[in-house]
Amino acid sequence: MPRRRKAPTTGNLDSLMDTMTNVVGILVILLVLTQLSVGDAVKRIRNVNEALPDIDEATLAETKAQATSLRKFIEENDKLAEDAEKHMANNDVQWKKLKQDIEQMKKKVATDPKLAAALGKVKKNVDDRKKKADELTKQIADSGKQVQDLKSMLDKTPVPKVPQPKVVTLPNPQPAPKGWTQMLVLCKDGRLFELDYQRVQKTAQQRIERNRKMQIKEDSENTGGFDEKQVIAFFDRDVIKHTNFKITVKTYYKNIPYIVFNPREGAGETAETVGESGSTFHRLLARARSQRKYLRFYVYDDSFEVYLAARNVTDERGIPAGWLPLLATTTPWHTRLGDAKFYFNRPKAEVAKEKAAAEKRAAEAAKKPKPPSPKPSRVPPPKAKAKKATVID
Repeated sequence: MPRRRKAPTTGNLDSLMDTMTNVVGILVILLVLTQLSVGDAVKRIRNVNEALPDIDEATLAETKAQATSLRKFIEENDKLAEDAEKHMANNDVQWKKLKQDIEQMKKKVATDPKLAAALGKVKKNVDDRKKKADELTKQIADSGKQVQDLKSMLDKTPVPKVPQPKVVTLPNPQPAPKGWTQMLVLCKDGRLFELDYQRVQKTAQQRIERNRKMQIKEDSENTGGFDEKQVIAFFDRDVIKHTNFKITVKTYYKNIPYIVFNPREGAGETAETVGESGSTFHRLLARARSQRKYLRFYVYDDSFEVYLAARNVTDERGIPAGWLPLLATTTPWHTRLGDAKFYFNRPKAEVAKEKAAAEKRAAEAAKKPKPPSPKPSRVPPPKAKAKKATVID
């Protein structure tokens, strides 16, 4: 039996329609999202532009100039950095060379004994100097401590009281009273003594003139005169008894003898005793008035106090007086024993030698050019003055 033909059928398009619909929907969604993103971006850009400040051309030009300067500064620093790297490389080379030189010097010193000895001396000098520096540092520290101790002692030391000033009248030369002669008074070692040197001088001359053993006659070798050693030894035995002084003889210049007045211990008057009634100084003033003598005080710098006390008493008694300040010296007061006949003997050879030396000095002085003579003065010479009378200070 013949088969029956099947009727033709049409295809199903639902699946295709679903697919196309899904694709179109997705595209629409993407388009919407894209539009939204573009709108937000435009809005953000507008907001940024609105937030930016307005920049004028001058500001922009200045900013460009700064940027150019900054780029130039960076380029220069880069160049300096390159130079520094090169310099460091050179220093590394020099340092290596210096180390090599030091190693070579060490080897030379180790092999050369002279260089080793010189290096040893240098090291020793360095050590000595370092030791001295340490000692000086220690001394400075000790000195600082001593200074602090002294300052502490000074702070604890009470302030001394200033003594009352001594009023001394300056010498005022005045003529001595007519017919009055001089009487000397010595103020030394804080004491006052009558200085009767003329009486002592006369006594000393008489003592040595009577002793012929002390005299040397002139001959071919000697100038003649008194024997220096014998005369000095003679007076050292205290042959002239004096209340205030031990009388000795001494040579201060060549062969000229001097009488030396050495104050005895405890002798003389003090500033406290000169004003007492019946004192030695009061008796001296009484004798000065009766003998018409004015006083001249020889005052050393250690005896102003006793001088002032004595001067007050003298002025109260109305006795003319003056004073002469003497330089501070440890040499006792002295005066010549006498004229040339009391000089000591000297060898003629010594005198001739001194004379020749003096003549030589005179000849050398004569050879020197003389200074020009002063021009004659037109002022007339002063008239001859009359002889002045004796003055006291």
